[in-house]
Order: sequence, then structure tokens, then C-alpha cells
Amino acid sequence: MCCHDLPTEPPYCCRSRCWPFPHRDRVAAQSRGLGTDPIHLTRPSWPCSDIIQRGQALRSLSALAALLVLLAGCSSGQSTTRRSARPALSIAPPSGRPCDAPTGVTNIMLRGGGATHAVSIFVPRVATTSASGTLPVVINWPALGLTGTQEAMVTDYDPLAQSQGFIVAYPTGVPSNDLSQDSWQLVNTYDPQRNDLAFANRLIDTLIAQWCANPARVYSTGYSNGAFFTARLVCQLADRIAAAVMVAGVYHPAGCTPARPVPMYAYHGTADASIPYNGGGKSILVGSGWPGIKGFFNDVIPDEFAKFAADFKCDPGPLSTRIGSDVIRYEYVGCEHGVPMSFFEIVGGGHTWPGSPLASVLAPFGHTTNTVNATTDGWAFMKSHSLGGG
Repeated sequence: MCCHDLPTEPPYCCRSRCWPFPHRDRVAAQSRGLGTDPIHLTRPSWPCSDIIQRGQALRSLSALAALLVLLAGCSSGQSTTRRSARPALSIAPPSGRPCDAPTGVTNIMLRGGGATHAVSIFVPRVATTSASGTLPVVINWPALGLTGTQEAMVTDYDPLAQSQGFIVAYPTGVPSNDLSQDSWQLVNTYDPQRNDLAFANRLIDTLIAQWCANPARVYSTGYSNGAFFTARLVCQLADRIAAAVMVAGVYHPAGCTPARPVPMYAYHGTADASIPYNGGGKSILVGSGWPGIKGFFNDVIPDEFAKFAADFKCDPGPLSTRIGSDVIRYEYVGCEHGVPMSFFEIVGGGHTWPGSPLASVLAPFGHTTNTVNATTDGWAFMKSHSLGGG
């Protein structure tokens, strides 16, 4: 069974017994000089209707991860080359030289903060870079239990990165002392043997030194647990993050004192049953085996975002604008240095990624809006900001 002339825009599904997410292997094949039509499915595949039916039984993000493994199993016969990490270079920004990082998808293992993480890196094939030979980079932090590759499937960043000319890095979390699922550390005391902030610094250093990332244009986005971690980076690595976008998770840690105002977007559904919009402590994730996470379910999500607005001395009381039938934008104005801050309330939205091409797979987690798109809109927002005008 094979699919000819796969679409370059969503929706990719449903095409009978065809992989609904072709781009990651398509781009990888192109980077190796391989043809992409037809794309042959040599591993067992499932009709899209069957995949959707399997999705109805999902009850946790780890179950979502298992389903995404099934989807990834329907990969092309032109298998993606997995390049090993190159020899370590000195950690210094590239200057005045062309980018020589391998294009397409490369998987590496990177140690930092007391743990070793898998990182999937997408580098576009572009004709030109900046004068210093660098490209912007988006670090996309996965949800609880998802790998970096699965985060790429949900968020669909690779085709946008190819067309817009930026790098995307998808690090995978690691289990903690009290949680078997891959995760990002929101409080250091969860696992004293590891330090995810140190890993984030190490990842940024590596992307700058070895992958042609522009140190002034490092952006952070994340889904769920990855969104919470992005918020933590705003608090503690504001001098390295040019802008941030959080999806289905925002929190303002105690003692958060960002070194500078950071441009921020956040998206959250009012019907999110995993990270409840209005707090209250109830979540389908309670009982996941991670005692430390339960406290986050008491937080009122828009109030957590408002705390960042207060940090940045924005005017109290955001301006509200309705976008379509299911999105309300709350825009904070008067912020220090004119930094933009917007919170997007997805009316009736679930624990999902706005605009995801895998909305049908995410259906057990609630409604996915297409009124806004956390990938294309998030990138359009982030790319207009840099550190020091770089």
C-alpha cells in the first residue's frame, strides 16, 4: 500500500491506510537526496478510522504517546537517517561562517543536568542564513510522557521551519524518582539528582555551538508539562529566551523573578480536564503516580499568566477581543519596554494543541480549535522578537 502526492497542508487524514503525518520522513528523505513519491508503507498500517477509534479509549498522555508510536510505525520505506552526535565543539556562538549543520532530521543524545536526553533536531535546507551564518531556533518541550518525535507530530513544526527557515529542537524528558513517565522538572526537589534548568542551558549552548542557532533568537514553546517548563524558563532563563509560547499549561513559580520582560503567548482551553482552566484540584491526571503534580491543578490558569503581566508592570486588566466563535484574546498593554503579552482562552477547548493536524487523535482530550494555530501563530509572534536586537 502506498500514498502518492501526499498533501503539504493539513488535513493529512483520513487517507485509507496511509500515515497521516508524512512530513518528517519526507523532509528527511529530501535531505538525503531521495525521492518522496511514492511513499511506501512497509510496516503494518491501520486505516485512519481505526486509529481514531483507538484514540477514543485514551485516558492519559502516556496512552496518547502509545498511539503516536502506532502512527510513527506507519513510516515510509525510505527510512529516516538517524545521525549520531558530532564531536563536541567549544561552546561559543558561530560568527561570520556559513552554517554547516546537517539538514533534515538528526537525533542525538545530550547529557546535561545529571541526565542524558534524546534530542531530535530539524534543520531546514535554506539558501541563506544571517550574516553570522546562524538561524533562529525554537525549542519545543513535549508534554508529560511524550517523546520529542511525538511532540513534532502533534505540533507540526517541521514543515513551517522548512518554509520559514528556522531550526526546531525537540528534547525528550526523563523519568523522575516518583514518576516513570518522561517529564520536565518543575521543582528541583522532585529529583535532587537532576537539574533540568542546567540541561536547558546545555541544550542552548549546544544548539549555538554545533547547530548554527542564533543566540539572540532562541525561542521556547511547550505543550502541557512542556508549557509549564517553558514558564519556568521565563522565570529563570529570561536572559537566554527571546520569546515564549505556552500551550495547555501556565504557572508562575513561587519566587519567580525574570531578569527581563519576556514576550509571551499562552493558549488554554476552558474545558481542559487534564490541567483545569479554573483550578479546583480535579484532573484526569490525578493518580498518575506523581504526587508533586497535584498542586498544579489548584492554579487558576489565567491568573498565573496575569502574575507574569504584573512582573512586567503591565496595566491591570487586559483588553479582550473575540476571535471567531471559540477564542477570546486577553491582551496586556503598557508593559515594561512595550513587551507584548497575550492569553488566548479557547472556549470549550480541551487539553489539546490549537491547529494540530492530529486533532482527531487528540479528540479524547477535548476540542481542538482551528480558529487559532499555536504553531503558525506562535512562530509569527516569536520571530518578531530577539535579544539585544540580534
